[in-house]
Amino acid sequence: MVGRRAWIALVSLALVGCGPAQPTATPSSSGPVVAPTPTFMCTPEAGGSSSPCTEREYREMQERDAMYAEAEQTYRRFLTEDYRVARAGGATKLSDEFLAVIGGERMRAGKLADVRATKKGGYSVRGGSYELKTVRRIPGRELEGSDVAMAMCVDATSATIYQRGKRIGPSVVTAEDVYFKRVDGAVKIWTNSNARKVAKCG
Repeated sequence: MVGRRAWIALVSLALVGCGPAQPTATPSSSGPVVAPTPTFMCTPEAGGSSSPCTEREYREMQERDAMYAEAEQTYRRFLTEDYRVARAGGATKLSDEFLAVIGGERMRAGKLADVRATKKGGYSVRGGSYELKTVRRIPGRELEGSDVAMAMCVDATSATIYQRGKRIGPSVVTAEDVYFKRVDGAVKIWTNSNARKVAKCG
């Protein structure tokens, strides 16, 4: 996800003429020494081929790529906790892990409503896992002051839903656009949009 710096090396060649041996030529020190100029290569935010860029653009790309990488890890932590709480049959409050990865108040309120409804309804999941199948950047997308956005798709069909011990059926495949923001030094889930059930992850 990061670009690569290419350095241009300057090589001096000493020319030796024919005939009797001549003393080895030494570089003249009369002119200024020209330092090699670094060339920076940047990759577009949405992916693709690298192209030359300025040092400032390269640094910005590194910072952006690092934020996307941290955002993905944050979402994976969220999924792990979401599955754990679902297996436990919901909850009456958000766990410390949920609070650590969710920064937006609207998202916290929504997840709190979810875990409470799960508990009240007697729902739980067994077996399987929540598999993150699609992770795609959404360049230029901002919502409620977010920093970066990513399209996510989760396949939870390997997990089975139960209600008060009675098997209901397999869980579902869901997709959503997730927005992240750096809060107190950490990239957290800020809000989301376009959450929906889909047939499969594309």
